[in-house]
Amino acid sequence: MPYAITELEKAIVLAFLLSSKGKLEKFLNREEVLKRFKIRQRRMATRYMEKLVRKKVLEKKGNDYKLSGEGIRLAKNLLATGVALGYFRDIVGNKQI
Repeated sequence: MPYAITELEKAIVLAFLLSSKGKLEKFLNREEVLKRFKIRQRRMATRYMEKLVRKKVLEKKGNDYKLSGEGIRLAKNLLATGVALGYFRDIVGNKQI
């Protein structure tokens, strides 16, 4: 069933891809992924992570998450098409990219 995906959801999927460093079967702590976002957007990102679990893009085990099969396909598609990077913060200087 096709569904619309927001820019924030796209950014979350890409944050999982970046945080896992290519090891897609690895469960990641929620805080490990949220540190990729600006402080004021972390609460919203947490809510959207739960929505992605309901959409079966992420799998949840306790406080840890990983990309599901559909999430991996979506991440590959996003890498090809791109996403707005306004949600990420620069790791070096904590500035907006």
